[in-house]
Amino acid sequence: MRSFFLSLSIVSMYLLNAPVSRDLDHTTNVVAVYICVSKTASKYHYSQSCTGLNRCSHKIEKVSISDAKNRGYSLCGFED
Repeated sequence: MRSFFLSLSIVSMYLLNAPVSRDLDHTTNVVAVYICVSKTASKYHYSQSCTGLNRCSHKIEKVSISDAKNRGYSLCGFED
């Protein structure tokens, strides 16, 4: 029983620290990210359900990561 809980703990730690899956557009092989389009927004997000993106009260756009970086956005701290 003790080894079961140890194994469960190890698996749980791995899953909690697993990297976020990236949204890949398979037609172009470009990683898509989400941005909040507003004058004050400065971060891009891999997940549309990111805590940082949930704060957006403006339009949310799905763009390529290179487009987001060219617009001056950087990776959200919640997904770093």
